[in-house]
Amino acid sequence: MDSPLAAAIADHRRGLVREAEVQYRRILAEDPHCAEAHNALGIALQQQGRPAGAADCFRRAVAIKPDYASALGNLGAALKALGQGDAAISALERALALDPTNAEAHYNLASACHDDNRIERALIGYDRAIALNPDHAGAWNNRGIALKSLGRLDEALAAYSRSIAAQPDNPVVRYNHAQALLESGDFEHGWAEHEWRFAAGIAQARHPQRPRWRGEAPMGRTILVWAEQGLGDSIQFCRYLSPLSRRGARVVFEVQPPLERLCRSLADVTVVARGQPLPAYDLQVPLMSLPGLMGDVPPAPYLSPEVAVAAAWGKALGPHLHPRIALVWAGSPTHKDDRNRSLPVALLSALTAVAGAEIFSLQVGPAANGQLVGVT
Repeated sequence: MDSPLAAAIADHRRGLVREAEVQYRRILAEDPHCAEAHNALGIALQQQGRPAGAADCFRRAVAIKPDYASALGNLGAALKALGQGDAAISALERALALDPTNAEAHYNLASACHDDNRIERALIGYDRAIALNPDHAGAWNNRGIALKSLGRLDEALAAYSRSIAAQPDNPVVRYNHAQALLESGDFEHGWAEHEWRFAAGIAQARHPQRPRWRGEAPMGRTILVWAEQGLGDSIQFCRYLSPLSRRGARVVFEVQPPLERLCRSLADVTVVARGQPLPAYDLQVPLMSLPGLMGDVPPAPYLSPEVAVAAAWGKALGPHLHPRIALVWAGSPTHKDDRNRSLPVALLSALTAVAGAEIFSLQVGPAANGQLVGVT
């Protein structure tokens, strides 16, 4: 390694990524056959969120030095970031054939397999990465995700605990831990851990100009509760609003506009569509923090359609002579986990043959174009 490259790498390790990039480019202008400089430049580009440019650099490094294991591993990581799963797996397998002790390559190969829904293969790779680096927080976290998807919650929780021990302030790991705790029924710890969702970027904080309600006696205070995530979350958790009102609070619910009419049926709650002017309020709280602050609420009906709307639909649907089954088969196609939330409409075709039932589609969005014979 020549001294200009050593100096550039030293700056890079000190966090001077852009300065190092300039130096790497200067080195390559003088010596375009320096595989190490191509690899280092690729790392700098990858760190700046430029995986396409990084992949080009890693390819050049490998072209110059075909047995460059770390460059092949880096190429695999860049290709994975570009969504080129098969090519990523190929590069990472080549890297590991050259250097089976590369924990990061095992981790990235496992992650690429995980993205391809090859869960058992991914678990093998995470275990190999952990064997080489027992404090690999990412491998423990992803191992937890994989185990949770297989329903192995106890093992998933143990994996998340190891990841948290290695990286206690990683908000994504803490949020994943929360999801597993909630699924396991540990609501006390699960809802507390769920507060990491804002730091993890799962939800965006709103209304910071007012103090947050933390569960203290709400008597006589006006509390703004604001919807934070999807429509389904709002429908599920708005059941806490009327009980909050019964504890003495004046409750204002800021909800997504498509749900405003439905949520007007909530007892003793003022409903405002997001984007409309809000009344004065004393405190604010995100909707999905209420379970952790209030605990369980007694099960009871809490939403109902407008009388006129229900009557119009009753007339349109005609006499209720048979059980009615409503189908929805797809969520948002842009959701990162859509493949595990949505299904092809053809898989529901057998339901249309259920004797003595009326089948209705309530599907909206692009998936509503799917056809089911015999469905209204």
